[in-house]
Amino acid sequence: MKQGLGSLKSGAITGPTPGRADAVPADVEEQSYVIPADVVSALGEGNTTAGHQVLKSLFQPKAFKAIPRPMKRGGSVAVAVSDGEHILSPEEVQAAGGPAVLDRFVKDIRAAYRKHLSKLPGPKK
Repeated sequence: MKQGLGSLKSGAITGPTPGRADAVPADVEEQSYVIPADVVSALGEGNTTAGHQVLKSLFQPKAFKAIPRPMKRGGSVAVAVSDGEHILSPEEVQAAGGPAVLDRFVKDIRAAYRKHLSKLPGPKK
């Protein structure tokens, strides 16, 4: 297992391990949400770095003005994450509408990207 990240509030997880390896131990805040690596890459049209930038722009601090009340802070949770994934803070999760909304977002991005990939031409022979 890769050396851990320690305590992580939010943002990109980068490194050389595969996106489904779950080989990076980290402590994240309760009520955080991990966007899977394949979704991050799909948001960047196959480029994970670009996908992290898209997520960063979607969850800018200005979005937090919509949060009606301060969140009650919880503790941290030990998790195993993968390079290429993106952690959303509890505030970002709340601003997005909660985990159920984010679950739908992940499914929708996967479906849209599968459709996009199916329309691409195959390799030249």
